Amino acid sequence: MKLYTNGPTHSLTFLAKIAAEYCQLTDVEVVIVSKEQQETEEFKAKRQHGKFPMLELDDGSMVYESMAIAQYIARRSATHGPALLGKDAMEEAQVQQWMTWGMCNLGWPSAIVFYSTLGVWPFDEARYQEAIKIVKEKLKVLNNHLQGKTFLVGNRFTLADAAL
Repeated sequence: MKLYTNGPTHSLTFLAKIAAEYCQLTDVEVVIVSKEQQETEEFKAKRQHGKFPMLELDDGSMVYESMAIAQYIARRSATHGPALLGKDAMEEAQVQQWMTWGMCNLGWPSAIVFYSTLGVWPFDEARYQEAIKIVKEKLKVLNNHLQGKTFLVGNRFTLADAAL
């Protein structure tokens, strides 16, 4: 399997890398694709959805989106995967719930803070302050849920913890 990314620190590949390492899967090869390689017709055909990360399976089929890739990787490990995904249907739903919650509630405002601070995006003080306010409000929800707990779901590390 090949996990394609456009750089060694691409944040959306971390979840898949964590899943592969936790599950002790050694057949996940991380491939950093240069700008020149991205422009080839062969690579453009693989990258139909237009963004990283993407996972190419041995049969050539593709899995896109960081959460779907991490879940696929975890499901491949009968030994360690179930711990990452939840021990039963309820925990599986809760893992999915928190991963989705993080993406929907923290993704965009966190990106504004992060990329504005780094200078990747133009700095807009009002937009930045509004994003900080939203992140703080959402982190209160997360903090309240974690009150008296170590992990988001059950009593062990899951993909929800890694994603958030």
